[in-house]
Amino acid sequence: MKIKLIFLVVMLSLVTGVASSQGRDEYSTDFVKQYIEIQKTGISLSIEEKNVVRLGDRVSIAVLKLYDERQLSDPNVVRTFLPVIHKAFQDPGLIQIEEDRKPQVTLFLLTALEKNTQDQAVKTDISALIDYVKKQCPTNSTGAR
Repeated sequence: MKIKLIFLVVMLSLVTGVASSQGRDEYSTDFVKQYIEIQKTGISLSIEEKNVVRLGDRVSIAVLKLYDERQLSDPNVVRTFLPVIHKAFQDPGLIQIEEDRKPQVTLFLLTALEKNTQDQAVKTDISALIDYVKKQCPTNSTGAR
């Protein structure tokens, strides 16, 4: 069963990569959605890991396109994508598109989430992630908080 799941995930990765390279997934929403789902299973695939670190700010754009306001106020939903944002800024030098190295959308999203969440643990995680992104991209961060 686990082998079938891994095979399915690898096949989806290849299909998503082709669609993205053909310009059908400009904001990487399909890839980010798939990556979040994979992370929920606890499976880690190196091909997915290599791709997410190349996205930078595009991850947050995808998050805004994937989730509505109600979902963004749900701590359980927020917990699913915070690690993806963290991973996306792990090594800013690997981010493919220059503009995505500037975490403007990410800091905007995280600041809004931090202000609007009622869950103290999630608020603490968001605050730590804001600090992390600013540390990773010191000359590119807007300083908004």
